[in-house]
Amino acid sequence: MTAFLSLETLVANALIELSSRMNVLTVTFEQVVHYAWNVERLIKRRTGKDVISLLSRQYQYDMEGNEYIDVTFDDIGNPVFGLKPDADVKAMEDFYKWPHSIDMINALTDGSS
Repeated sequence: MTAFLSLETLVANALIELSSRMNVLTVTFEQVVHYAWNVERLIKRRTGKDVISLLSRQYQYDMEGNEYIDVTFDDIGNPVFGLKPDADVKAMEDFYKWPHSIDMINALTDGSS
């Protein structure tokens, strides 16, 4: 069965991991694409299942109302995602990480992602 990962889920999990491991509070779209590719690769290798990441420009714009994540754009229009100053990372984990399968959680939190 194919799993789908939304841009919002990928950004949230990337920010959760980066903020807790390296105190990094922003992630670029390019970094999210790389993260998505690694998560897809890990799931495929570990379970044989396919993962499709939904990364369209419309999803980027749709995130502008997110309660945890700020969306800004760099000088050439590429999105940059950052944790809002009052973001509750524990609540983010409850919403964006824990509802997934254990295989997906392991891939989302894997240090090589």
